[in-house]
Amino acid sequence: MNQAYYQNDGSIHCIGNGMLAVYEQGPNIIQIFGPPYSSPSYMQFSLCAEDGLFVISQREPQTAVWHHKLILRGKQIGEMIDFTIEGSPCFLRLVELLEPVDLRIDMEKNWQVSINGKRFGRQKVCAGFMAYADAGISVYEHVPYPSCRDIVHQVMMRGNIAMDDNLTVHAQPGHSVIYCVGGEDYPACVENAEWVLHQKPEKLLDKVRTCWREFSARRKDFEKKLPQNLPLREKVLSAVDDVSVLIKTQQSREGGILAGHNYHLAYVRDQYGASRCLLKLGYRKEAKKILEYYFRIFEKYGKIHNAQTMGDSHHFHIHENDNVEITGYLIIQAFDYYNASQDKDFLIRIMPMLEWAWFAQVEELKENMLPFNGDETYVAGGILPRTVLCEGSAESTLLFLTAGERLLKFVGKGGLWGSPMLYAQQELYHMVKTQYKERFYKNGDLITNRPFADENDQQRFLHGVCQKCGKFGWNELDISGYYLCRDCYGSPTEVKPLQRIYRIPSVKLTPVYLGSSIFGPGEERRMIEEFICSYPEQESRTVGYDKGMLLYALGRRNMPQAETIYREVLEQLDSVGGWAEYYYGRKPDGTRYRPWESGINLEAVLQYAAGYTAD
Repeated sequence: MNQAYYQNDGSIHCIGNGMLAVYEQGPNIIQIFGPPYSSPSYMQFSLCAEDGLFVISQREPQTAVWHHKLILRGKQIGEMIDFTIEGSPCFLRLVELLEPVDLRIDMEKNWQVSINGKRFGRQKVCAGFMAYADAGISVYEHVPYPSCRDIVHQVMMRGNIAMDDNLTVHAQPGHSVIYCVGGEDYPACVENAEWVLHQKPEKLLDKVRTCWREFSARRKDFEKKLPQNLPLREKVLSAVDDVSVLIKTQQSREGGILAGHNYHLAYVRDQYGASRCLLKLGYRKEAKKILEYYFRIFEKYGKIHNAQTMGDSHHFHIHENDNVEITGYLIIQAFDYYNASQDKDFLIRIMPMLEWAWFAQVEELKENMLPFNGDETYVAGGILPRTVLCEGSAESTLLFLTAGERLLKFVGKGGLWGSPMLYAQQELYHMVKTQYKERFYKNGDLITNRPFADENDQQRFLHGVCQKCGKFGWNELDISGYYLCRDCYGSPTEVKPLQRIYRIPSVKLTPVYLGSSIFGPGEERRMIEEFICSYPEQESRTVGYDKGMLLYALGRRNMPQAETIYREVLEQLDSVGGWAEYYYGRKPDGTRYRPWESGINLEAVLQYAAGYTAD
């Protein structure tokens, strides 16, 4: 059997309700998991058919309801409608066919299957199976973070449909329904399955539409806000709806947001760009929920790391130098929410977490600089070598200063700290700020890294990525100068290359994006111009928010290139209205349907649009 062709550009989209998430590529389910959102996918569900079948996949505006129209020999032979229902971890696919169609189920490794359709025979279920994995299965494919309990899912089918022993589904002409149901445990999964079978699918769909339209109605009315003469106005309005759904479907009921289909964890940095976008769209409730999620974890463990699982049990995804960068983002995110909501009581409630995030950075200061976080975008993407991690970082240090400016002003005004402690932290802040340009601003250019003067003063152990084999875990500083895992430690390897200065273009845009007070308008304009001159686009890998940050900076400084970049940012949108993790040349690369990059880029587009005036 041949996999059916679908009319899209390789885009991936999510259908989720905070409990159960389904990632699709066209009509094909490539992942399905939850609850919780930090769970492994248990199957792929692909449309198969004779040559000539193709599918047009489209999302219903203002909802996460997806329609897949099946076309064979120029004639529509059916339609599938996909959605997750409200308040229960249930996904439904409504199938209406004029001709038979087959679908293939491929189970993921470490999952077992029990064919059990007959147990629901009274509810007219004609085929079904339970998929289950024992406690200990990894909830995140990249690292073995074990589930603390068994995971159970139930798949059921009703109507003119059957399933053979090879898990191939044969859908016949007429009406059928496919149910995929999750649960916190075996009893909950069974009860959820029994409950959903007693509901009318059409009424569930109506309720889903109503809930999504209520969500869409809560955002700002950009139909009224955007200038009528704005270029590509309709595309911007579509992007507002697309990205709103993109973020909402990937936000767990706990509040953390998936970083895309490859990353079933909540990454602190990724939440920041998504949060800024949510606030720009008017979704304060969703932005607050992210901070609530982190504060619950902080209350339980007294710390936050690079990423953490979502659910009632937690694993920390600990990278090198996790006390920097993400801690700055966390403080800035909290004050972004406060500035938008004026919710002072909430800010004071989470203040213990923000104080921890500040002092965690203070402890890492060396020569009044902070090092890189190991999951920093340029490092993780191979744009910057991992060997610079324990050098001074312009971006980490800038995050420290931007966070400190807001935090120290608030605690000082509110009298939250005693005078000696406040004075000491203000002195430290001003010392780092005074020396920042000396450290990182060379000849009008913002450099990315600055090696510490004492090369020998390095931590012996770091948790993160082995700098030889790439394995994740504890690493030790080897005589070669690299941090190596226990298998690579002591083995022959090349000596760490001499220190050098890097100039990553996007770093030059960070001061404007963060609203830093370190540089004046003229200095910022010069760095923006340097970015434009040095930006590698052809046959190079660039981060997915590069042009969004550039557009944001151009708009803030009223520079003439803004409209050109505005058009280029919108050109990068794929067929489902999302931006990718990276771009290679002009083509999407890495993870698709990303909240972080999509949030940054849409915020920049909306900022430009708000100030647009035709020449």
